[in-house]
Amino acid sequence: MSALPAMLAVVFACSAPPTPALGTDDSDELELRPRADLLARLDLAKAAVAGPWRRVEKGISTDGDPGACIQFEVPSAQEFDLKVTFTRRSGLGGVSILHRGASFGFQAILGSGKEAWCGIGKLRKPQNGKEFERMRFPRILPNGTAVTALLQLRKDSISVNLQGRNVITYVDDPADLQLPDGLNLAARSVGILATSPIVIHGLEWIGMPADSPVRKSPETAPPPSRPESRPAWKATEETLAAARAAIDGEGLCTTPTLCLDSGVLTLTFKLVSERHQHEMEFARISLKLLRAIPQIQVLPVRILRPDGIQKSTVRVLRSRCTQFLTQMDDPFASRRLREWWPRMVE
Repeated sequence: MSALPAMLAVVFACSAPPTPALGTDDSDELELRPRADLLARLDLAKAAVAGPWRRVEKGISTDGDPGACIQFEVPSAQEFDLKVTFTRRSGLGGVSILHRGASFGFQAILGSGKEAWCGIGKLRKPQNGKEFERMRFPRILPNGTAVTALLQLRKDSISVNLQGRNVITYVDDPADLQLPDGLNLAARSVGILATSPIVIHGLEWIGMPADSPVRKSPETAPPPSRPESRPAWKATEETLAAARAAIDGEGLCTTPTLCLDSGVLTLTFKLVSERHQHEMEFARISLKLLRAIPQIQVLPVRILRPDGIQKSTVRVLRSRCTQFLTQMDDPFASRRLREWWPRMVE
C-alpha cells in the first residue's frame, strides 16, 4: 500500500493516449477462440492487491481508496483480448487495465481527471521526459453509466476501445513498456486499478485460435481446389493520374515524384537536405498511395540525394502496411510514422 501513492503521482503527472483495427470479438473466428470468465472464478480474498473489495449484486465493488487494485490470472499471456464492463460511481479518477507478462507489463489508463485522459505506459525510455503517452477524450467516462472496454494485446501493438471508440493505440513492441513502481502484480495476470469508486460487472479473457484445442481434419478430406490464375495487375496512365492527385501538395523535406514504366508505378523522393530526418515523409506519402490505389501490392521507392544521385532503393509492401493504413488518420498513432517506415519496407 505504501508504494501506491508514489505510483499514482507518476501516473497523474504523466497520464496517457489512444487497436489498430485488430478486429473485435465478433470476428468470423470467434467460435475458435477460447474464453474465460475471470470474474466468475475470482477468489476475492486472494485477488485483492490494494484497497477493500467486496462482492455486490452486479459484480465486485471498491470505493477506490486510495488506488484499489485487484488482479486476475489469465490462461495465456501471449496475445489475447480482454473485455471489461464497469461503472464509475462517482469522482474523476481513472480506471486502469494492468497486465504483467513474462518480460514486460503496462498500464492502460481510461478517463483520468477533468480532461478525461486516456493513455498507456510506463515507457522504459521516456519520450520528451514523459513516461506515459496520452490523449484527452472529454466525457468519455460518465459517472453512473456502465461502459465496456476492449483491450487487444498483440505481438507488436496494444489497443483499447471504450464503448466502441478507440482511445489507446500503441504500435510498437510491448516489451518497451513496464508497470509503474508499486504495482506488484503476479506474473501472467491482468489487473484493474481504480482511483474512484467503481463496480466491475464483467471481465472476460478471449484467447487466440492457436490457444484452442487443435481440430483434426477428416481423413478423407478432399484436396484443396487450385485457385484460378489471374493476370498480374498493371498500373495505367489513369492510375498514375490518381496517384499524383493523392499526393498533390505533399513534400516538405523531400520532393516526391511518380513515374510509370511497363505497368509499374515507382515513387521517387529527392531529399531537400541531408540534415533532415525524412522517414516520416517517406512513410506518410507511401501510405497515402497505398490507400488511394488499393491494387498496389508492392511499391518501388527510390531515394535521391539533393544533387540527384541515387542514395538507396526499397520496396514498400502492402502486406506490412495493413495495420498502419488503419491508423493514418489517428493523431496519436501517426506520431510514430518514423518508426513505421523500416517496418513497411524490404
